[in-house]
Amino acid sequence: MYDDWLRANVPGYRDLRGVERDAVTGFLHFWALFEGRLLDEHAGPGKICDLAARWREDGLARSAPVRSALNYWRRRYFANGALNVRFESLLFRPNDRGELVGAVMTEERDDAESVVAAVLLIIYRLRNNLFHGLKWQYGLADQEGNFRHANEVLMEVLERYGEL
Repeated sequence: MYDDWLRANVPGYRDLRGVERDAVTGFLHFWALFEGRLLDEHAGPGKICDLAARWREDGLARSAPVRSALNYWRRRYFANGALNVRFESLLFRPNDRGELVGAVMTEERDDAESVVAAVLLIIYRLRNNLFHGLKWQYGLADQEGNFRHANEVLMEVLERYGEL
């Protein structure tokens, strides 16, 4: 019923493949669990960076989901020696620590705390852009990889720290 409504009423939704719809749907659930269990129901860059600092020695930065997401986002957001328009489309606000994420994407910083923070901050920006409607403006086109990697990182974090 819900999927039928979205197909009928949301431009571009009917054109999404099943894996794309599943990635977005999964993200909604994983983000809600992450924010509720680990961010006291109030997400923000400061709290995300606090988690990264707390987990810097836990090996999370070397985990397969985090490394895979990092490599994917480095290829997506950094090309020809510069951060690109896709990076700009994350729409980092002044307090969102975009400079930290940029430094990790360009490999100026590669320490465990910075890597975990950058990956989680990208996921946070994906969340904001989805929840506030920006991702819907272009029918979620070209977003499956973003949400698939975000989901894998969130699952890893929830399994390690979410007390499920």
